[in-house]
Amino acid sequence: MTDLSFDPVYGAIVGYTQEELEFYFKSYIEQAAAALNAEHGKKDEYDYASVLQKLKEHYDGYCFDIKHRWQIYNPWSILSFLNRPYLDFHNFWLESGGGTPSLLVKYLQKFIKRSASSEELDDFLNLDFTLYADIDTLSPKITSIDQEDFPIMAILYQTGYLTIKDADGTDFEIGIPNLEVKQAFAEVILQKLTSKDKATLISYRRAVKKAAALRDFELLREKLNQLINEFSYESIARFNEAAFCDLFKVLLLFVGYVPSTEYQSALGRSDLCFSNDDSLFIIELKMASSLQQVPDKLNEAKKQIKAKKYGVRLSDKEVVLLAVVIANTDAVSSNGKPLREIAAIERVQPD
Repeated sequence: MTDLSFDPVYGAIVGYTQEELEFYFKSYIEQAAAALNAEHGKKDEYDYASVLQKLKEHYDGYCFDIKHRWQIYNPWSILSFLNRPYLDFHNFWLESGGGTPSLLVKYLQKFIKRSASSEELDDFLNLDFTLYADIDTLSPKITSIDQEDFPIMAILYQTGYLTIKDADGTDFEIGIPNLEVKQAFAEVILQKLTSKDKATLISYRRAVKKAAALRDFELLREKLNQLINEFSYESIARFNEAAFCDLFKVLLLFVGYVPSTEYQSALGRSDLCFSNDDSLFIIELKMASSLQQVPDKLNEAKKQIKAKKYGVRLSDKEVVLLAVVIANTDAVSSNGKPLREIAAIERVQPD
């Protein structure tokens, strides 16, 4: 028997390459663009090129060969999308049952419990992280699948949550392959860190989306804090501004947005942005170590937004500028725990 796991000759055997996607599915992608435009009530929001780009962002990025020669698409997700494009760029992989196998949940829960007060947790909240591994790490010899020290990275790699991003001989750089997997990863992380069932988290998701759509930023603050306050004190006690920014990205991914950090203008970069159908939200985030600092930090964020002209954008969406202050203090909140939550959200009107 020959192990083909990392063989570059067979590196594209389990998915579609870019060339295969464009050669075999061009007419289907064009039909999908028309279906999406009809679903969104817009004539020309999508065309062949824009759908192709979205497919790449959501479903591409897998690599399994030692030469890092092949980048392939998830075939289940591609076929599911082309069969039902009216569902938009859905997380088909997660809902197929492949995204949350019981084995993954079991070991991810064990990992989070072990690393709740260590820097490892920061690595996994940063969904753009990369880690280093070799063949033995990704394909270990298994004495028992229940062994206590079975490597979590092998679980994540073999279930599709992680993939090879770069290779140097038998040493690999490992990361999350695409947006679909980031969303799946965010959902599992959120469930495990908050210990909330899926139905409860879905109700939070709907409430956050509604608040953003209504531009009700006090309601948005309240709903995001409901999620943040479900995290254990040990999980976020050490968090700095960057870690909170990563946490917000996880929350926004779970809600269904596509967040990015450091949205650039000619004069600087914001901390976070995301968009819905109508608006582009650009956020400047500040941290307050005491409640007394909150007003000053809010003013600092507002001044930075205006000075760096974050609102001057070439966009077909309305730009919404938000100054956000996180209270990360030892002051005791109403639930008897140190305060770790959003203290203020304020919309800023551009000059």
